[in-house]
Amino acid sequence: MSMDISSLFGTWPGEHHALVGLDLSGPKPEAFLSLGDSQEHYALASITKVISAMTLMSVVDEGYATLDDVIDDRGVTLRMALSHAGGYAPDTGRILAEPATRRIYSNHGYLVAAEHVASQLRTPFAQLVSEHVLGPLSMSETTSDAHPAYGAFGTVGDLSVLVHALLHPQLLSEMALSALRSVQYPELVGVLPGFGRMNPCPWGAGAEVKGSKVPHWSGEAFGTESFGHFGRAGGFILVDPTTLLGIVALGDVDFGPWAAQLWPELTDAVAALA
Repeated sequence: MSMDISSLFGTWPGEHHALVGLDLSGPKPEAFLSLGDSQEHYALASITKVISAMTLMSVVDEGYATLDDVIDDRGVTLRMALSHAGGYAPDTGRILAEPATRRIYSNHGYLVAAEHVASQLRTPFAQLVSEHVLGPLSMSETTSDAHPAYGAFGTVGDLSVLVHALLHPQLLSEMALSALRSVQYPELVGVLPGFGRMNPCPWGAGAEVKGSKVPHWSGEAFGTESFGHFGRAGGFILVDPTTLLGIVALGDVDFGPWAAQLWPELTDAVAALA
């Protein structure tokens, strides 16, 4: 590296930003690195999708739904919507493709999925999030009562607990965790927002899977099975299930070319310290 990690982190734009490097091998996340404003509450933007997916997976675990439940009149399933294979436009109900034929990143798909399950259980989705994820994980600094694709706010501390739960079957079953972080419909081509067309464009039922995507927002130290999510608000969660390394980074400047350039170098620098 041309500079140490503190200096590198110092190039992150904006007034507030925070990063933690996590050892995820034990019964709770252990931070080996903490930089920036860790007590700040940040907009999570699309990292919200992982919280919503975990909520829906918990409902599946409890037997109130299955991933193959049909959630619209086109035959889209819960699994398809969570892995961006429903064919919906990004932010509207306009149909761009047949189900399970293209990977089209869609906030609307998450809304359809959340509304369907909330209707089936006759419970507001925000209440399901609180009861199934935020409460059990003691994520008291997180709110997720707006849009299920991008409406949450939280801290790096709360998200550290969340990423640990993505590796260990404390909240979700092994089946649910596998579906959330493993590739669904592996042949699908799509666009990774901010990085371009990927063939294939792997995605789990909630988390983005790195696979062979080039370019990517994580560095070379993170292998093909690495998974996570970044958000338009300028933050990300990242997990390597092989090294049991996690990173949570949040900020107050929207994702842009600065992030595409900084994050791969920064994530490699964190991995070098693990």
